[in-house]
Amino acid sequence: MGDGVMVLQKSLDTMVTLKESKLAGNWMEMDNIKTWVSAAMTDENTCMSGFTGGETAAKRLKRKVMDAMQRTSNALALLALIGPGST
Repeated sequence: MGDGVMVLQKSLDTMVTLKESKLAGNWMEMDNIKTWVSAAMTDENTCMSGFTGGETAAKRLKRKVMDAMQRTSNALALLALIGPGST
């Protein structure tokens, strides 16, 4: 999970930098951000595969990871709308 959080933070920092520097049209960086967010989803999915059993704490953690995956998926869908060829 830590890797996923780190990658999402890097994506957010890069987006802020692009906004502040008026480089919002820098499609190479936007492609990097999309790749990083996708990698965060892979990290979350890998984390999920390690949960087994019926323990209450594991169930709660699994719900939290699923929520993070959904939010990451939503962010990736929004990022897909930004860039060359998007309408």
